[in-house]
Parts: sequence; structure tokens; C-alpha cells
Amino acid sequence: MWLYGIIFPVLEFFSVLVFIFFLILSLRRYRDNAYTLEKKRVKLIYPCRGVDFNFDSNIKSLLSQNYDNYDIVGVVDDRKDPAFDHLTRNGIRVVVSDFDCETCSGKVKAIATILEKENDADLYAVADSDATVRPEWLSLLVAPFSDPSVGVTTTFPVFKPAGGFWSVVKSVWGTVGMGMMQSDLTRFVWGGSMVFRKELIDAKSLSFLKDQVSDDVAIMRISKERKYRVEFVRSASPTIYSPEDFHTFFEWANRQTALTVSAAPEALKYGIIFYSLNLYLLISSIIFTLLASPFFLLLLLPFVLSGIKNSILISRRKIAVFAVTFMLPALYIINLIISSKMRSITWRGRKYKLYP
Repeated sequence: MWLYGIIFPVLEFFSVLVFIFFLILSLRRYRDNAYTLEKKRVKLIYPCRGVDFNFDSNIKSLLSQNYDNYDIVGVVDDRKDPAFDHLTRNGIRVVVSDFDCETCSGKVKAIATILEKENDADLYAVADSDATVRPEWLSLLVAPFSDPSVGVTTTFPVFKPAGGFWSVVKSVWGTVGMGMMQSDLTRFVWGGSMVFRKELIDAKSLSFLKDQVSDDVAIMRISKERKYRVEFVRSASPTIYSPEDFHTFFEWANRQTALTVSAAPEALKYGIIFYSLNLYLLISSIIFTLLASPFFLLLLLPFVLSGIKNSILISRRKIAVFAVTFMLPALYIINLIISSKMRSITWRGRKYKLYP
């Protein structure tokens, strides 16, 4: 009993410390920096393969930007790709990707094709074909380039459920990426919405792209090597409607996590620690409430606050979004463990090696 009397209070005290840490994170607020918009010439690269959910609406959202100094070019692997007809029908110029690379992904090949052939822009933007953007999306991403220290601007999407339970899970799963973007320590470039300086692109950087699977990781590395900053613009966040089922969600989540871990191996260690603490707090709050005092229900406050924030952000299926927030720590740990053992990924029907 004496051992129980020592261990139990220590665990309670540790739970309170973990609670304070996650409470601070859940109360954090982020505001975009203010910039003066300079109308730089923008080349918007739109890699497409197949027809995404809401594809025509997504195309029209890009054509409806309130920024007038930009040119959109769609890129496909082949004119027989079903995306080709949708792009041309909406008046978008289309190029067939032919960049010389063997190990790069189809998206990297598409982007590099335009970078190699068309150097008539001040900035290059990239948009994913499954995203719907607001009219001010491009203006918001271009504005930070009035600061010469900014090399890349990016944002992160809000995933909105357009299917069953697993589409809700994906929507909540994606909120962690939004949180990571808000810190300089964990910020990354999301290739679904990014703009970068033409100064990043030369023979050396194109050669580097040849061996890359992830376009966003490659652009982030090039930018950091050249001493530029990555600027997160939360207000430019697009919407991605997600009709996922169990299979498509886990394939997507494990692929995203595997790409992160392969690019930054330390993410595995820190991720396991972070989400294990999160899961510990959830479990300990329940156990201590049952064994000690209802006071320990307060340890659930960070989860409650996160659930409310997620419900407001996603704005669909609010009760389900709130409930799913509580199951995410266990899910993330599963994703991290599975992804750490993955040596390749399947992306839009093609298989890519993650490691040499």
C-alpha cells in the first residue's frame, strides 16, 4: 500500500503538468502577418491526374481570383487523361508533362515541366486539383513577398466531410496540420497551396527535384538552403470536400505520415512522444475520476476546447467532429507506427520509393 500511496500522487501530479501543457496549446491563437500587396507576375501551375471530387467547381474557383496578374497552366501526363477535357472546357491552357526524371512523383514532374519551360514569372504558385479556393486566395499568398526574406508562402486546407464516418475522421485528422503550421518549429510547406520565388529555381534546384517524391518537401528544402523564410497564411486556407471511406482514409493518412517521417525522421520520435502524452492525459483523466475525484474530469478540458474549435472550423457534422477529436491521439500513434515501417507509397495509382 505504501508504494501505491507514492505512485498514485506522482501520476496525478504528472497528469496535471501534461494538462497544463495541452491547455496552453488549445488556447493558442494565430493571426496572419500584415503585408502590402505588390502585383507580381504569377504562374499558377495546376497538376492534374484524373477527375477529383468537385473538379469543375475547383477549376472555376481558380479562375475567379481577384488577383489579375496571373496565368494558369494545367499539366497532365497524357491528353487522354479525363482531366484534360475538363481543363480545356473551362478555358485553361494545358501542357503534357515531359520533364526528364525517373524517381520523381507525377506531381513533381508536372511542376518541373513548367519550371523548365516557362520562366516568365516572378512567382510560381501550385494548387491541388481537389481543393476549392476563395477569390482572395492568390492575393493572400502573394502579399508576403513584399518582404524579401520570404521564399515560400503556404497554407493548409480545411477538410469538410462529404461522406460517412471516416470522412469526418479525415476532417478532424487534418486539423493537426493546421496547428503545426502556426509554429516556426513545426511549420512545413503544403504543396496543395504554395507560392515560391523564381529565385529558388535554377539548374541545381531542378536537378534536385529529379530525385524527389514530395514537391512540397523539395521546395521547402531549397528555400531553407537559400536562407529564405516559409510564411504561413491561414486566411488563404482552401476547402477540400472529402468523401472518404475506411480504406481511402487510412491509405491517405498513412501516406501523408510516411512522407513526413521520410523527410524529417525526427517527426516520428516527437510525434510518438506528443500523442502518447495526449493519450495518457485522456486515459488518466477517466481513471482518476473513477478512483479519486470528479475533479479530474477537468483534465478533459483541452480535448473539449479542441473539439469546439474543430467543430467551428469544419462547420459540418459538428457533434461527430467534436466526438472524433477524442479518438485522434490513438489514431495518430497508429499512423506513426505504420508509416515508420513503410518503404514506399502508392499515390494516384503509382508506387514510389520513400528511401534509396
